[in-house]
Amino acid sequence: MSSSASPTTRTSSLIHITRLARGGMGTVDLVMRRSGDFTRFYALKRPHPDLTDEPTLRAMFLEEARIAGLLRHPNVVPVLDVGEDEQGPFLLMDFVEGVALTEILRGHPGHLPVEIVVEILRQVALGLEAAHELHGVDGEPLALVHRDVSPQNVLVGFDGVVRLTDFGIAKAVGTQSPATGQVLKGKIGYMSPEQLRFEP
Repeated sequence: MSSSASPTTRTSSLIHITRLARGGMGTVDLVMRRSGDFTRFYALKRPHPDLTDEPTLRAMFLEEARIAGLLRHPNVVPVLDVGEDEQGPFLLMDFVEGVALTEILRGHPGHLPVEIVVEILRQVALGLEAAHELHGVDGEPLALVHRDVSPQNVLVGFDGVVRLTDFGIAKAVGTQSPATGQVLKGKIGYMSPEQLRFEP
């Protein structure tokens, strides 16, 4: 992740295009950066303004960035930069040209072809495998668990690549963060029995 410039400098060069999503914790905007004849698009995530001054939620947001920033895998949306500027914390990610699995399911009220379902799940599993096998900077395994694998967090790119995003409530064994503890995290319709029982 970039650290050669101040956070304000890094975000001030971004040009806002449009709002992509608004979720329970923050917003995601499409932004771009021009450098000569080169233009690149990014997804810029921020917590809701009314949460910016809440230390626990701020820490949760930055924990997502710290953990996700360690992941480098074709089936995981990469975090490119993280920091804070005059608007608060921010998370800069690659912009995925595609749609969320939610939109695909909404457009197909029946059943998707089995071969498509299998391929989507295969690629999601590869991304999760990379997270589960992730090691920290000290070489110790993090045993990272996403805890919110749902259609909203599965992006299907126009290039055919399926990418997992949003590690905002991820849990890494051996870490202490606001994203852990005896509170249900995620969407209940997609929770495992272990999550519902507060088991590891």
